[in-house]
Amino acid sequence: CIDEIRQHEKVNYHDVILGFMMEFGASRWLTREEISGGCIEAIQSGQERHVIGQTEPWDQRPEYG
Repeated sequence: CIDEIRQHEKVNYHDVILGFMMEFGASRWLTREEISGGCIEAIQSGQERHVIGQTEPWDQRPEYG
């Protein structure tokens, strides 16, 4: 359970939300570099919750496949 993990003093837990990017009027999923860079940023900033890219408007996200 997440609450149990957060209670450990030697654990730094971060929620990292993966979104998408809008470029030139079209959406795309995040690259590996954007994801890893965003995770590093979340850890270094100490933020409990960090969003990489954008999540809104969700209906503008790219299609799967």
